[in-house]
Amino acid sequence: MEDEAPRRRGRPSLPSEHSLGAYLRALRTSQRLTVRQVARAIGLPESSAGYISQLEKGVKVPSPEVAEQLASRLGDARGIFRLWAMV
Repeated sequence: MEDEAPRRRGRPSLPSEHSLGAYLRALRTSQRLTVRQVARAIGLPESSAGYISQLEKGVKVPSPEVAEQLASRLGDARGIFRLWAMV
């Protein structure tokens, strides 16, 4: 029997076409954080990693509370997350 490579959970993340989501992803990856780590860091359960991915893809808009936590944790000096939550 052939040895199989270990399976990875989830599917590979694709770069976002959504500029605000791309900004979030750029901040996250520049700090070498996974979506699970970001979810945990902003006070969400690890199972909310899918929500962070949806933000990065532009499928969801963050609530003002989540936007504030993202800004605080990832260092959003331009205030983009707060503006995004107002959409």
